[in-house]
Amino acid sequence: SDSPRFTRIARRTVALDASDPMATLGRRIGAADWVVASAERMPFADDRFDLVAVGSALHWFHRAAFIAETARVTRATASLVV
Repeated sequence: SDSPRFTRIARRTVALDASDPMATLGRRIGAADWVVASAERMPFADDRFDLVAVGSALHWFHRAAFIAETARVTRATASLVV
């Protein structure tokens, strides 16, 4: 998991995976708060995040739904890194 790298620059890191086994593995590694959910339906409030980063997963997403959901959960000045 790349989440420990983000913890160096972020007050809080939230990691998301649609697979419960992968989230469980991520929790063992630590450093992030893991949530089981799809990238197309994130269980977060509007305008919550400053950064969304995706690594080795974009090909699994319905891209239009992911982009719309990312726009909903990020602030106007947020970045999307793929």
